[in-house]
Amino acid sequence: MINFTYLLPIFIFTFSMSITPGPNNIMVTASGANFGYRRTLPHLAGIWFGFSTLMILSALGLKQIFELYPIMETILKIIGVTYMLFLAVKIMRSGNSIKEGKAAKPFSFLQAALFQIVNPKAVMMAITSMSVYTIKGDLFVVTAIYVILIFNLVGFPATSVWTLFGTIIGKKLKNEKFRKIFNYSLGALTALAAILLII
Repeated sequence: MINFTYLLPIFIFTFSMSITPGPNNIMVTASGANFGYRRTLPHLAGIWFGFSTLMILSALGLKQIFELYPIMETILKIIGVTYMLFLAVKIMRSGNSIKEGKAAKPFSFLQAALFQIVNPKAVMMAITSMSVYTIKGDLFVVTAIYVILIFNLVGFPATSVWTLFGTIIGKKLKNEKFRKIFNYSLGALTALAAILLII
């Protein structure tokens, strides 16, 4: 039976996973600081869409596919870690783009959505939530929908908090030196997050 006792653990898990540092949160913080909240909205929407799609795939059997073909999970992790390291460098260099005359752009909707497929934290969150919080049998579809809805209700605002934090910090970073320090710090955190995934 679906009641408060069933829903509360999902809310707690969702909030703890969504508000803690991870690739998405670090990246939207950097985007908020460098481009502002409005220009980061497509990035946020892409995260929402991509992660929702990932959760649907998990409900349809992503975990079983990984169990049958472990190499696929390894390949996705390698691609994800490599791409995160690339993004780390991009974040570090974002403070220099305007000075160097380059057209700096935030993540697009599609880029953010596709990134979720190779984002190891997102894949783990999707598989864990669908494995632990869905009720097998007749209630599976209903409970899977509940889990997806809760992740969107909690996850989007939580990620937005990081974007707003970046936007506030960005207003304080008028000094080019401090902006570089900020971007290098977030880039280093992104690289560290990637490295920790393979240790």
